[in-house]
Amino acid sequence: MKRVLIVDDHAENLYFLEALLGSQGLEVVSARDGVQALELARKDPPDLVVSDILMPVMDGYTLCRELKADPRLCHIPFVFYTATYTDPRDRQLGYELGAEAFLTKPSEPEDFLAALMPLLTRDETRPAPAASCPITPPESTMTRYSEALVRRLEDKMTELEEANRKLKEEVAERERVEQALLASAEQLRQAQKMEALGQLAGGIAHDFNNQLTTITGYGELLLSRPEVTSSPAARQEVTEIMRAALRASALTRRILVFSRRQTWQPVVISLNQIVRGMRDLLDRTLGAHIAIECRLDPDLEPVEIDVHQFEQVLTNLALNARDAMPEGGTLTLSTRMVTLDAQFCRDRPGFQPGPAVLLEVADTGLGMDPEVLERLGEPFFTTKPPGQGTGLGLTTVLNTIRQAQGHLQAQSRPGSGSTFQLFLPVADGHAEALDSSETAPELPRGTETLLVVEDDPILCDLMVRMLESLGYSTRTAGTGEAALAILADATCPLDFLMTDLVMPGRLQGWELARKARGLRPGIPVLCTSGHQHRPSADQDSSSQGFEFLEKPFTRRDLAEKVREMLDRKSSSAPPEPLSPPDSGACAPPRRGPLP
Repeated sequence: MKRVLIVDDHAENLYFLEALLGSQGLEVVSARDGVQALELARKDPPDLVVSDILMPVMDGYTLCRELKADPRLCHIPFVFYTATYTDPRDRQLGYELGAEAFLTKPSEPEDFLAALMPLLTRDETRPAPAASCPITPPESTMTRYSEALVRRLEDKMTELEEANRKLKEEVAERERVEQALLASAEQLRQAQKMEALGQLAGGIAHDFNNQLTTITGYGELLLSRPEVTSSPAARQEVTEIMRAALRASALTRRILVFSRRQTWQPVVISLNQIVRGMRDLLDRTLGAHIAIECRLDPDLEPVEIDVHQFEQVLTNLALNARDAMPEGGTLTLSTRMVTLDAQFCRDRPGFQPGPAVLLEVADTGLGMDPEVLERLGEPFFTTKPPGQGTGLGLTTVLNTIRQAQGHLQAQSRPGSGSTFQLFLPVADGHAEALDSSETAPELPRGTETLLVVEDDPILCDLMVRMLESLGYSTRTAGTGEAALAILADATCPLDFLMTDLVMPGRLQGWELARKARGLRPGIPVLCTSGHQHRPSADQDSSSQGFEFLEKPFTRRDLAEKVREMLDRKSSSAPPEPLSPPDSGACAPPRRGPLP
């Protein structure tokens, strides 16, 4: 049986050759480097040597030279099998060292065997000439051997440099990913903190709005009484109560914007209209030591925003500017069109490259250092002394701008003033005109019967008084279940349902509204809440056609909304009432107006 010595430093190559040659009935002996192979060959000469070139300890060229220089081993056929030395000069060097064949990895098994098998039978059919053995390579061959080694060393250095470059890139990418993960984790923690604060703020605002509705409602009722209107002093006192309640209402709106629970009511409008409309108010608010300059682009495109919330944005920025100019200065409000590039839009989701509206609010005040700039918009962060700032002003501004799909950025240096830039996308459609009428029309009235569902007895009594002062009749319920019993009683005439959204018991406002429509198809339903509640997807599908009125609301808000919904209903024929068993829930309605 013929013996073949295979030399390779890769285990997978040895395994392949052992399996291939073994399948041909050959005995296979393997070595991992040239030194081990030379030792095995001298101990028990093989019939054929198949060797890699690039190996540790002793390479294939040196192994071939050692074997061909040994009189006992020089007749053994030697085959180079390499994937590294593929240059024609490498092949020529191999033949000069005495190799019988030079094969390149990978080779097809058939081609590999076709090159090897004739060498195993060469001594039987065509003995090698004696003069060719042993072989002593000439000096020129050794020079080419050295050159081949240098080439391989240079190639290896290039490979190592490329591998090192890729490794550095992978390390840098890994560090970038780790930094991004850390930033994402920090953003998640911040979002969770904001969500918790938002839920707390929203709950406080809900309860506070209920109380404000009571204060403003009774204030309006007092202002409508002859004994108050006839007394300037009494009217002034009630008016001051109303003004305080309205200021408190503005504070709750800021809290709700911060908690992102403020209902967004956008309209298409020009920022120039808002700035002009607030000019007089800002003059009175900021004081005579602050000069206001307006530089408005007459060709400004419209934007889609909530006017009341954006007025609050301007007010907050103007008040911050005033506080930054204690010795006086200039506040500049300017609008213009800008063109956004792809890089700007890539970093700011919601924008598309192209035209956008820019509002700049600039002051000549004290300015801010980088540490303060970095914390702008952080809830409850303020540089003002205790008791002079809530830390919610810029948070409110940021949330409002985000709701408008806009972007806010600030530029400032200590001693050089500050500039706030508000970028807003251009809206489709034409700008609406702000209502400038100062004479309020008479409140609309009616004679229909309304069911008022409210768990707060003081607030319930207020709404009843408001409605009855407008001529309506009312029935009341403190829970959803009690209201449902009245709705199910066909003997109770009802023209309208007004319900709070958050009530004790399992039956909440949206579900009561849905059930009411099932019992009395077509009945107008007005939902109220101090939470600026937005229904979920399933609630929204069941609340189609329902109206929503935010607390605190005024007597005019309530009068106009109720009349509007009733008039809309009157255009269609009233449905036939259902006839369930008498539940005994119906009581005679209260009839207004009150004495």
